[in-house]
Amino acid sequence: MRCHNGRRLNLLCLLVAMVIVATVAHSTPIPRTPATQIFSIVPNSGPAKGGTRVTIKGQGFAAGATVAFGYAPASGGYQYATDVRVTNESTIVATTPAHEPGTVDLIVANPGRQSEVMTAAFTYK
Repeated sequence: MRCHNGRRLNLLCLLVAMVIVATVAHSTPIPRTPATQIFSIVPNSGPAKGGTRVTIKGQGFAAGATVAFGYAPASGGYQYATDVRVTNESTIVATTPAHEPGTVDLIVANPGRQSEVMTAAFTYK
């Protein structure tokens, strides 16, 4: 079929092209990333002044992920880890921020994607 002779034929060609594109789009599987999960953090305690290098194991971690350690009302928000390095989809290495003593949740958030919380994951001493 040639799609350049006359308006009616051009419209038909456009419709055929749209059907082909829609068919290909629905038949091509979309790669899915695993759900973000946290399995462990080692070590799971450190000084309140921060500075503890931790390794977080899990799945679905993406480059640019942020890591937070609990919520600190005194400082007005979550306390974010520094020097966060996502080494692969199952490992993050980061440095703990300062925080009041106590046990806090660990939050890993991928950019533009899901996040995961491990409750009572880290204890500041």
